[in-house]
Amino acid sequence: MKILVFVDSSKHSFYAAETAAKIAKDVHASVTLLAIALRYTDSESTKSYDEDLEKESNIALGKAQELMKKEGISPRIILLGDVTLINAKDEIVNIIREGGFDLAVIGSEGLTGLKKLLFGGIEVALVDSVPCSVLAVRTPLED
Repeated sequence: MKILVFVDSSKHSFYAAETAAKIAKDVHASVTLLAIALRYTDSESTKSYDEDLEKESNIALGKAQELMKKEGISPRIILLGDVTLINAKDEIVNIIREGGFDLAVIGSEGLTGLKKLLFGGIEVALVDSVPCSVLAVRTPLED
């Protein structure tokens, strides 16, 4: 079994990674962590923002990787860079199809503000477009 986990800098994403690690451990699955460093334009004015997004994505991947290692899972890492808003969902669907994944795991919430606007609806795009199951992991309520 092959599991793909979407990672961003939200706590919901990290909880999804922990859940995916437990599933992978139980069924002896391989895991791939996927983060997206969205590129907004080719303009010099947004270059530093694009670089900040890439750094943030790398940090999130590192944290998710550590969570996986605690469960004895050594995930493969994919950072999608040079992806625009227009092609982000298509790129994700292609990775799932070409990678032969059996399960895609995503936090049920997480991104806020502009990022939610840009990436909101990934779950819907996945459910409608990929040949695998999609698990939206809900984060437990905090007291």
